[in-house]
Amino acid sequence: MSRRCSVWNLFFLFLLFGSTRVFAHDAGLIDVRIEQTAPHRFTMNIQGNYGDLSFLLPEWPVHCHYDNPATTFQMPRRFLVNCDEVFSRSDQLSFAWPVAGLYLQWDADKQSHIRVLQPSKEGFASIALHELTGTQFSSVSTLMTFTGIGFEHLMGGYDHLLFVFTLFLILTSTRQLLWAASAFTLGHSITLACASLGLFAPEPKPIETCIALSIVFMAQEACVNKHHSTATKRYPMLFCLVIGLLHGLGFAGALQDIGMPEHQLPAALVGFNVGIEIGQVMTLLVLLTLQNAYRAFRSTFRFNTMRWDQRWLTYPIGIVSSYWAISRFFS
Repeated sequence: MSRRCSVWNLFFLFLLFGSTRVFAHDAGLIDVRIEQTAPHRFTMNIQGNYGDLSFLLPEWPVHCHYDNPATTFQMPRRFLVNCDEVFSRSDQLSFAWPVAGLYLQWDADKQSHIRVLQPSKEGFASIALHELTGTQFSSVSTLMTFTGIGFEHLMGGYDHLLFVFTLFLILTSTRQLLWAASAFTLGHSITLACASLGLFAPEPKPIETCIALSIVFMAQEACVNKHHSTATKRYPMLFCLVIGLLHGLGFAGALQDIGMPEHQLPAALVGFNVGIEIGQVMTLLVLLTLQNAYRAFRSTFRFNTMRWDQRWLTYPIGIVSSYWAISRFFS
């Protein structure tokens, strides 16, 4: 590949990816927490990163009313709600918000009921209130809910996907690749659990910046000729464990945005990590499948292409992750 071609490819890829979101650990959900403080009386707290939702108050049943109509529309917002009677099976709580989804936590009688709501085609999310007040919440429900959250977070986390991709480029052995990915999972599980238990509170800005720099490092390692030894190739599990510890702090920041159920914390942590691991394994399987299909195609049809240079991919990854690191540092 000529130098001129390389420059133009990098330029257009920089323009393409430079506009992607800088912080990849926003869970993408509005956090709504409702606590029953007395019979028929509730406190509702709303927080998120979607700016002004002032014109769209959550809609309670007709026999409920707000004690403190909002005078300010900045997040977070807190409301007091009174209801004149018990909820019937037809009573619903509706959110007409143009957002990706809602994380709803309902606390009552020392139980946390959790639901992740997706907006319908009509543009609102709703839930029957008797589902929250008439059933016992279980650890299995928490496990399943947070497994889905973890999976969606990895699939939407560009920096984590780039890490998995660069790891795929560096390691040629499938067995070594899976072991390294498992070491990464172990690392982020440790720091995620410690942060969620309150042992330390990571600052988002330096953590996010260092995560981007870790992708820069992995891209540099992937640039080295596959026949040459590098530190990552010699000790893949050790490096993936260390980088996993760093990325776990980023995951902790995402969970802090939506909150963790105090009464089901172990199940939530396990579920979130399982979702992350499922996403990683699926990504690696897709990459391995595409690689094997390409090799089979070339072998069957004797298809000769120009000499493959791995730097075609690693240079753009290095540029994008460098852009993220600078943007996160100065954000």
